[in-house]
Amino acid sequence: MNFISYNIRGLGSVAKQRDVGEIIKKHKAELCFIQETKLEKFPDFVCRAWWGTNNFDLAVRNSEGRSGGIASIWNTDVFAASSKWDLPGVVVVNGLWKNGNISCCFINVYAPSSCSEKLRLWDAIGNIVNLHADCCVCVLGDFNAVRRQDERVGCGEFSGATDAKRFDAFIRESGLTEIRVQGRKFTWCKPNGKCKSKLDRFLVNETWMRVWPESNGRGIQRSISDHCPIFLTTKTEDWGPKPFRFINAWVSHPGFKQVVTKVWSETEIQGWKCFVVTEKLKKLKAELKEWNKVSFGIIDHRIQELKDELQEWDCKDESSGLVEAEIVRRNEICANISLQMKDKISLLQQKAKGSWLKEGDLNSGLYHRAIQGRRKKNEISGLLVEDQWISDPTTVKKMVKDHFEAFFKKKERQLPFFPGDFMKKKLSSEERMSLVREFDESEIKDAVWNCDGDKSPGPDGLISRFGRQRGILLRRILFR
Repeated sequence: MNFISYNIRGLGSVAKQRDVGEIIKKHKAELCFIQETKLEKFPDFVCRAWWGTNNFDLAVRNSEGRSGGIASIWNTDVFAASSKWDLPGVVVVNGLWKNGNISCCFINVYAPSSCSEKLRLWDAIGNIVNLHADCCVCVLGDFNAVRRQDERVGCGEFSGATDAKRFDAFIRESGLTEIRVQGRKFTWCKPNGKCKSKLDRFLVNETWMRVWPESNGRGIQRSISDHCPIFLTTKTEDWGPKPFRFINAWVSHPGFKQVVTKVWSETEIQGWKCFVVTEKLKKLKAELKEWNKVSFGIIDHRIQELKDELQEWDCKDESSGLVEAEIVRRNEICANISLQMKDKISLLQQKAKGSWLKEGDLNSGLYHRAIQGRRKKNEISGLLVEDQWISDPTTVKKMVKDHFEAFFKKKERQLPFFPGDFMKKKLSSEERMSLVREFDESEIKDAVWNCDGDKSPGPDGLISRFGRQRGILLRRILFR
């Protein structure tokens, strides 16, 4: 799915109509959401020119004179609308995304400047989002509001703090997650370029994130409007294998120690000790990945299966009672459910980071949205190079490699000269020897035990907890 949102600031001129059409064709947009059309009647021939076909439909809220105007247009080959309506500042379209028969709700927003009117609009949108909780909901457009002070610069003293807090509260209370728009920090600027704000954005609900977790947005180069178009795609790119990451919940699993011991004892590597350790860790990580798929890959499914079995035993107990063996089995199921839930909680806590999230309600929508938001914030879906967006994984990887290769490349330079008596204080022979002597076991152990157990000291993904949990001591790894 590809679609754009664009505050065009008046769609009456041929130049602006052509600008939108070029963006649709260049980015292969299947849906287009326009704000501030300033048209009392939206012309169908414009849509026909944009798509080059009659296979389109639209939902419009006409402008009042030369003010406002919202239009949502889509290709009927990919999206079939079942209902559409409009309210002041909003055009809503419900329908079915044909690839997968997915129910969707698109809410196209052009917010007013009045704070009181915006509050009423936030309430209306929140109600619509709640009514469509089972659908994939996307709220998009020009919200005419910022969430934080750093989303607005050059506009004098930040006087919209209350407005920003209310807008941010509306997003959180509606259960929405913002899709980060990469490539542009601000989406609107004054003609003189001194005042900038982030007014345009994409907000999606939890159902959308479950169906399209890889959704990512980016800003498109601005042309004849003071807003830049924003683009969202749900298409995923193959970035190759994911890096290894140690899961805290592994150490509480009864099979974890056996996997590590088996790999470490059965893997025969010859060579320098550090080389042996490195190769064994590579083998261990590969085995842990496969073991994780079997033991943790479908944890929610296993919890539900255990609950279903527990329900059967409870029903039998209520009707005819249980024999001793059946009571033992039921107790085992309860214990397994408890263990599985602990593993799930540990996994969620590690994904969430942040102490306030670790101590919060793990079943809350806020908790899961925070995990999704953190994942989207850290995601790099492409690079903006000389005003050109690069999203091909192979090209991006090469450009990142070339950048850091050039950055860290050794440069010939003349070293500074210091007179012989410049360094009056010198190390003693004993101090010099201490710098090159071998580390002993106690030093290494102290260093690892003083690290945060959830942190990885190196790029291999093995956290410090790995070296000190469940009897897997560093002595067994480094000194044997």
